[in-house]
Amino acid sequence: MNSVKWRGAAVVSAITAAVAGMAAVTSAPAAASAPARQAPAYRVMDLGTLPGAADSTAMGVNNRRDVVGQSGAHAVLWRNGRIVDLGTLGGGYSAAVDVSERGDVVGYSQVADGGDHAFIWRRGRLIDLSPLPGFSSSYATAVNDRGDVVGFSVGDGGIRAVLWRPNGTAVDLTAETGLHQVTDLDNAGRLVGSVTPDGMNGYPALWYRGRLTVLSDTSGTASAINDRGEITGYFVAGAGSSFVWRGGRLTEIPLLPDMPEA
Repeated sequence: MNSVKWRGAAVVSAITAAVAGMAAVTSAPAAASAPARQAPAYRVMDLGTLPGAADSTAMGVNNRRDVVGQSGAHAVLWRNGRIVDLGTLGGGYSAAVDVSERGDVVGYSQVADGGDHAFIWRRGRLIDLSPLPGFSSSYATAVNDRGDVVGFSVGDGGIRAVLWRPNGTAVDLTAETGLHQVTDLDNAGRLVGSVTPDGMNGYPALWYRGRLTVLSDTSGTASAINDRGEITGYFVAGAGSSFVWRGGRLTEIPLLPDMPEA
């Protein structure tokens, strides 16, 4: 799992300020005030497009500044100022959604028969992550630094969460964990996503070492987790706000002022 991720979910930013107290002191010189903290500076960089493509979209980034996404109709990797076309699994389009610290890239691609399959791109090779038996399509959502990939399979039987091991073995996570959707995982094997106990509404959930924890009784999903076990997600009910789950406590993140409700 990347330390930094962009998945269309909420981006959480905190600014902490320290206020120095003043005391009346006559026998000692006043202490020098702490230097003011400067706000972080950001620089927007145009990552460019594949030759002949009119657009590009970034979907994931790691701490090595590898960025993945799509340009035109192909999955791409931006690395060291270069754009790399990751190709397809035989179909007309592909898209990359996540990249690990090892440089493994995951996403999905159309295959020759017209369906979609998840993939992992490793050391220049695009590897097909086939759907579960009986399902027609598969999609990857995240990869960790051990090479474990999570996503889902789609077919006439509905949607099933899937874990693909580094050796290519596919595990039905819905059957193993009760999670209906898995959006992310960390390097310890914690899985986050949602459960659907009533068959209709999804609720944000965490699975770890055989234990399933529902994070809220408000409809929504957990979208990302870091290696400290901190989870972010969003609600689909009410105003559509986001949340952070940390140390067993969920904190709702209100909408910015003047933002329309979902």
